[in-house]
Amino acid sequence: MQDEILELEKSLQKALDEVELRKAVVDSMSENLLKHENDSMEMSQKLTLMKNQILEYDRYVGMNRKYGAVKIQTIKNIPVTVSLSL
Repeated sequence: MQDEILELEKSLQKALDEVELRKAVVDSMSENLLKHENDSMEMSQKLTLMKNQILEYDRYVGMNRKYGAVKIQTIKNIPVTVSLSL
């Protein structure tokens, strides 16, 4: 009878240890997932900012191509327009 009780206590302790181990693994996986989600969100924000900067630069370059060769200067108080076609 004493051996059976001892065996049951060992089984109970083993089951409790296994539950604690599984809980630790799940907690670790949850932390890693949250970190990955935060990293992904940060990367997405940076990529969006970069994309917006590229679009603004493209718009700026396009405006310079379209209107960059047109300069108004004054020679003897007469407005002069200079244009170059590429």
